[in-house]
Amino acid sequence: MFILNGNAEMEIELNSTFEDPGAYVAGDPDAEVSVLSNLDPSNTGVYEIRYSTTINGSIQELIRTVTVVEPEVDILETTISLDETTFSSLIFTTLFKNAPTSNFN
Repeated sequence: MFILNGNAEMEIELNSTFEDPGAYVAGDPDAEVSVLSNLDPSNTGVYEIRYSTTINGSIQELIRTVTVVEPEVDILETTISLDETTFSSLIFTTLFKNAPTSNFN
Protein backbone atom coordinates (compact mmCIF):
# COMPACT_ATOMS: atom_id res chain seq x y z
CA MET A 1 0.00 0.00 0.00
CA PHE A 2 1.35 3.43 -1.02
CA ILE A 3 0.64 6.12 1.61
CA LEU A 4 1.09 9.88 1.89
CA ASN A 5 2.63 11.20 5.08
CA GLY A 6 0.49 14.13 6.21
CA ASN A 7 -2.45 15.64 4.37
CA ALA A 8 -3.22 15.36 0.66
CA GLU A 9 -4.02 19.09 0.62
CA MET A 10 -1.73 21.61 2.29
CA GLU A 11 -1.43 25.39 2.44
CA ILE A 12 1.68 27.49 2.93
CA GLU A 13 2.34 31.22 3.03
CA LEU A 14 4.04 33.02 0.18
CA ASN A 15 7.87 32.91 0.40
CA SER A 16 7.84 30.35 3.20
CA THR A 17 9.74 27.08 3.29
CA PHE A 18 7.81 23.92 2.46
CA GLU A 19 8.91 20.79 4.24
CA ASP A 20 7.60 17.88 2.20
CA PRO A 21 6.27 15.14 4.50
CA GLY A 22 6.74 12.63 1.66
CA ALA A 23 5.16 9.24 0.99
CA TYR A 24 6.07 5.62 1.71
CA VAL A 25 5.27 2.03 0.82
CA ALA A 26 3.77 0.24 3.83
CA GLY A 27 5.79 -2.81 4.78
CA ASP A 28 8.69 -1.93 2.49
CA PRO A 29 10.92 0.73 4.08
CA ASP A 30 13.48 0.34 1.26
CA ALA A 31 11.00 1.03 -1.56
CA GLU A 32 12.10 3.78 -3.92
CA VAL A 33 9.67 6.70 -4.11
CA SER A 34 10.10 9.26 -6.92
CA VAL A 35 8.94 12.84 -6.47
CA LEU A 36 7.97 15.29 -9.21
CA SER A 37 6.90 18.80 -8.22
CA ASN A 38 6.23 22.21 -9.73
CA LEU A 39 5.88 23.90 -6.31
CA ASP A 40 7.08 27.51 -6.28
CA PRO A 41 6.71 29.09 -2.81
CA SER A 42 7.63 32.50 -4.26
CA ASN A 43 4.39 32.68 -6.30
CA THR A 44 0.82 32.28 -5.11
CA GLY A 45 -1.13 29.46 -6.73
CA VAL A 46 -2.05 25.79 -6.57
CA TYR A 47 0.72 23.25 -7.14
CA GLU A 48 1.01 19.47 -7.28
CA ILE A 49 3.58 17.14 -5.86
CA ARG A 50 3.45 13.69 -7.52
CA TYR A 51 4.89 10.67 -5.76
CA SER A 52 5.33 7.40 -7.63
CA THR A 53 6.63 3.93 -6.86
CA THR A 54 6.38 0.43 -8.27
CA ILE A 55 4.60 -2.23 -6.25
CA ASN A 56 4.56 -5.80 -7.62
CA GLY A 57 5.38 -4.50 -11.12
CA SER A 58 2.57 -1.92 -11.07
CA ILE A 59 3.28 1.82 -11.00
CA GLN A 60 1.41 3.56 -8.17
CA GLU A 61 1.00 7.33 -7.94
CA LEU A 62 -0.14 9.73 -5.21
CA ILE A 63 -0.73 13.47 -5.56
CA ARG A 64 -0.46 16.16 -2.91
CA THR A 65 -1.93 19.61 -3.64
CA VAL A 66 -0.14 22.59 -2.10
CA THR A 67 -1.69 26.04 -2.21
CA VAL A 68 0.61 29.04 -1.77
CA VAL A 69 -1.31 31.97 -0.27
CA GLU A 70 -0.60 35.57 0.69
CA PRO A 71 0.17 35.88 4.40
CA GLU A 72 -2.63 37.18 6.57
CA VAL A 73 -2.17 40.76 7.69
CA ASP A 74 -2.86 41.59 11.31
CA ILE A 75 -4.95 44.73 11.70
CA LEU A 76 -4.18 46.87 14.69
CA GLU A 77 -7.20 48.56 16.19
CA THR A 78 -6.60 51.54 18.43
CA THR A 79 -9.11 53.49 20.45
CA ILE A 80 -8.23 57.00 21.54
CA SER A 81 -10.08 58.76 24.30
CA LEU A 82 -10.24 62.53 23.95
CA ASP A 83 -11.82 65.01 26.28
CA GLU A 84 -14.06 67.68 24.78
CA THR A 85 -11.37 70.38 24.70
CA THR A 86 -8.79 68.13 23.03
CA PHE A 87 -11.37 66.92 20.49
CA SER A 88 -12.42 70.50 19.63
CA SER A 89 -8.79 71.54 19.25
CA LEU A 90 -8.08 68.56 17.01
CA ILE A 91 -11.09 69.33 14.76
CA PHE A 92 -10.21 73.06 14.60
CA THR A 93 -6.58 72.32 13.72
CA THR A 94 -7.59 69.79 11.07
CA LEU A 95 -10.20 72.05 9.46
CA PHE A 96 -8.27 75.31 9.53
CA LYS A 97 -4.67 74.19 9.28
CA ASN A 98 -4.46 74.92 5.55
CA ALA A 99 -7.13 77.59 5.34
CA PRO A 100 -6.12 80.76 3.53
CA THR A 101 -5.55 83.76 5.68
CA SER A 102 -6.61 87.28 4.73
CA ASN A 103 -5.98 90.68 6.12
CA PHE A 104 -9.16 92.38 7.40
CA ASN A 105 -7.72 95.88 8.02
